[in-house]
Amino acid sequence: MAAPVKMLRLALRSILYRKDLLRASQYCTASNERSQDQKDTLPVFMQDELQEQAANRIKYRLQMPPFMKVRQPVNQVLSKNPELEGLEENKYIFTDITFGVKNRQRIIVVRDPDGTLRKAEWEERDRINQIYSPIEGRQLHMPPMFQEAALERLLREEKYVYVLDRACVQFEPDSPDYIRVTHRTYEAIDSKHRYHELRSSRHFGPMTFYLVWYKKIDYLLIDMINREMLSDAQDLVKLYCIVNPDSAVAQELAKEQITDTISMFKTFCAVESAHKGQLELAIQGLEEKQRSGTSQASLRT
Repeated sequence: MAAPVKMLRLALRSILYRKDLLRASQYCTASNERSQDQKDTLPVFMQDELQEQAANRIKYRLQMPPFMKVRQPVNQVLSKNPELEGLEENKYIFTDITFGVKNRQRIIVVRDPDGTLRKAEWEERDRINQIYSPIEGRQLHMPPMFQEAALERLLREEKYVYVLDRACVQFEPDSPDYIRVTHRTYEAIDSKHRYHELRSSRHFGPMTFYLVWYKKIDYLLIDMINREMLSDAQDLVKLYCIVNPDSAVAQELAKEQITDTISMFKTFCAVESAHKGQLELAIQGLEEKQRSGTSQASLRT
């Protein structure tokens, strides 16, 4: 089991952190951080030390949010003391506030008015942790922007990165609300084929994994082929096969030992694609560009 997981991580990292993608991310991140006065001035070459600091800051900001399952409810009763029932109208929450303890490992228990002593539910844990170990930008209650109507309005305005950034701050990665918001955002991006909006952000990897996991990579693959990002497109197909080893394309590629880039695309199109016509056109366009490039090179020589 460890080997497939390691292969999956390497493939996903290859898609997200390819050098040309990182250079684009560095440019976009640096551009966003510059003030208006700085944007009006000529570029200045940084010293090696400053370049290294900037690169480390960018790598930190490009760390992918984890892709997790929804956390299981907490329903653990520690003790029942019916003799305490009716002594208080409100529940009491007891928490360990020891410095340095991770929020997910912090002991938090609740005494209910009926005398039951239990472990705190996730919503209670999140609220208490935010009180005693506040995270900058996180609110005690879910902001209205994550309610369905407001969320749909933001997605229609294509504020994808803003929504995903705010979701990372507000929710834990296994929170039902985090998964609801991020998955809905990925669906909106896929429906409009706006993948480039995330390509230079830390959210591109999780979106890619989501599309692979739910077998919806057709339009992302077409986008990569049309942009001639062939290495990324090839890695996308490889990742699809790792995550879905029983899929028709995974078995066909393994059986025929296909490694050629265009042959991989054609195999995926033939046995796996849900949008064969559009993918075939993208592959044909790629082959025509390659033939045209070969012809022009021959004429120059």
